[in-house]
Amino acid sequence: MINTNVKTILTRGLLLGSIGLGFGANAEVLQANELVSAVEQNMSEQAQEILTGAKRELTLSLRTQLAESIYDFNQNAEASKASEMPQSETLAVNAKQKD
Repeated sequence: MINTNVKTILTRGLLLGSIGLGFGANAEVLQANELVSAVEQNMSEQAQEILTGAKRELTLSLRTQLAESIYDFNQNAEASKASEMPQSETLAVNAKQKD
């Protein structure tokens, strides 16, 4: 994905450079340093966007995994608590839940 973004940015930079050259002798031509600087700036912005998206996806993934782990832990805790209750208490709890 990064290679694709780099190629896109370089293509845009070269296209802009060639358009600048095509306007004639009176047109201001971008200097090579200016073009390189613009390409570097675009690459930096693209890289920052990619890192921000990756960070967001990682955070969401970790939150989801944590929520699933907490849910599983609570289910296991309830199951073990229910298995430790005497038979009469289990029936009473089940009866309350049905009401």
